[in-house]
Amino acid sequence: MSLDRLDDLISRHAGGHLSTAVPRQILVREDRCVEGAALDYDTMLCVVTRGTKRTEVGGRSRAVERGEMLVSLVELPLTATFSSPYRSVCLLIDPEAVADVAPRTTQRLQSSDAGFTSASAGAPLLDALTRWVGLLDEPDAIGVLAPRYEEEVLYRVLTGPLGGVLLQAGQTGVLRRIRIAVRYLLDHYADDVAPQDLATMVAMSPSSFNRQFRAVTGMSPKQYQKHVRLERARRLLAQGAYTAQGAAAQVGYVSASHFNRDYVRHFGSTPRAHARITHGS
Repeated sequence: MSLDRLDDLISRHAGGHLSTAVPRQILVREDRCVEGAALDYDTMLCVVTRGTKRTEVGGRSRAVERGEMLVSLVELPLTATFSSPYRSVCLLIDPEAVADVAPRTTQRLQSSDAGFTSASAGAPLLDALTRWVGLLDEPDAIGVLAPRYEEEVLYRVLTGPLGGVLLQAGQTGVLRRIRIAVRYLLDHYADDVAPQDLATMVAMSPSSFNRQFRAVTGMSPKQYQKHVRLERARRLLAQGAYTAQGAAAQVGYVSASHFNRDYVRHFGSTPRAHARITHGS
């Protein structure tokens, strides 16, 4: 079956997280269980061919298993756990390519859920991905065939259960504005950023901006900023250079108790549990 052939291709060509010779193609191979991995999603498609990837977003655990795909529309830092063994293939989505393919479908817009949405991949998409990844066995054909196979992959996603989500990526004007706001929040997550100021920055009315931001990310601007703060705090704690109180201040929290409450709600564990050092250690 296509899923097994695709899994075999990934196993042969990947080691860790690999950007291949095929444009916008990333293969992931993990041969041991990985817990608490810091990931940064972007506008991309990911299909799991073996194992399970479990992520924590907004205090909820989400799993993508063998034979399932996810579509992410914007940059989103998160924490993930990979089962062993784990294999997947990712396509970094070009919004202009989506905009080019979309008119050839009858798909309608659909909101994403907390930045990304998952569903069963289906045989047509798996066949297209197998041809796309299979180009690694024919390096001389990559320049000619990669654009065609990538277009086929996008078409299969657009005509599948997540087509309405991917269609948002083709709305280059709206998505570009939301991505600008997201990038600003990623760069200034420790600052006090008002949603109205973000709306002004991207030349949108506050109501339209808030509606479009939630449609793309699944969160309000304030919720997204809180998510980024907590994910960054966990990474600081994992580095072993900060106490819980120090990490809280570094990511913009004024109240340590407020930080602790948000952290436990988000991760299900205390900051101290994730820290390698504590006061007095």
